[in-house]
Amino acid sequence: MGRQQQKRKSLGRVVQPLSAIMTLRVRDATAADTEALVAILIASKKSSIPQLLDAHDRNVSFWIDRWRRYLTEGSRAQMSRGDGFALFVEVDDRPVGFAA
Repeated sequence: MGRQQQKRKSLGRVVQPLSAIMTLRVRDATAADTEALVAILIASKKSSIPQLLDAHDRNVSFWIDRWRRYLTEGSRAQMSRGDGFALFVEVDDRPVGFAA
């Protein structure tokens, strides 16, 4: 019996592989994902650094506009266009994260 099997048996329950119980999808984010992306961004800040969260960080309309422009037009900070991209992560069709 392998080490993982021993560990699973000692817990007294059957553990299914992650792929058997949920579907993970990583894809390019689109402008349609902007509201979900911003909700994840703000929730992440609230849970990780709540003492540093200010009114600007909670300004949903500002962040939606900024992320939508980034995804459709690119980064203004880089003075370039078309370079805006993010990876969007869903589990069972539910948004759970992003990377940009």
